[in-house]
Amino acid sequence: TVLSTNLYPGSVHQSGALAAFVYPIKYIFFMMIGVAFNYHFRGLLSLEKLFAISVGMLCVFGYSCFMEGWQVEVIVSYFAAFALFTAFYLLDKDWSGGPVFDFLANISYPLYACHGAFGIVGMRIMIDHDIGAMPALAMQVAITILLSWIIHKAIENPTHILGKKLAEMLRASPAPIAARQ
Repeated sequence: TVLSTNLYPGSVHQSGALAAFVYPIKYIFFMMIGVAFNYHFRGLLSLEKLFAISVGMLCVFGYSCFMEGWQVEVIVSYFAAFALFTAFYLLDKDWSGGPVFDFLANISYPLYACHGAFGIVGMRIMIDHDIGAMPALAMQVAITILLSWIIHKAIENPTHILGKKLAEMLRASPAPIAARQ
């Protein structure tokens, strides 16, 4: 990401194949921080490695955003979200968050997947049609959460169940003929 950001001159508001490749890489780094936390949670990664990986990926993300000309306040908001998540994760592992946070955790991937394209773009369209910023925000939050819940129930849950069934079938498949002899 750092290399592609530096080799891609004037990466702000560019289009084309290279921009389509370079632009999302930083988000993948940010998302992979969550994977590192998951590995730590499952005991596959030490706290020291979690810290090193997370800080490294966060720095790459921040650098890439800075090089693309993001406002410092936006970059700081990502860092603050990371700090808040880390604090919740480290300070009380027995806290479940309650039903509201459980619900948001369940719809987190669909929420992530649709908030930018649907929520932010929808809000911009509403504001352009003379709906105030706060009413547009409230409507888009509600609609985006509803859409995320529908995606979770109609697509995400059934595909998880199918994936588990397929994995079980693969585990239960008979040994190859050569191995039985």
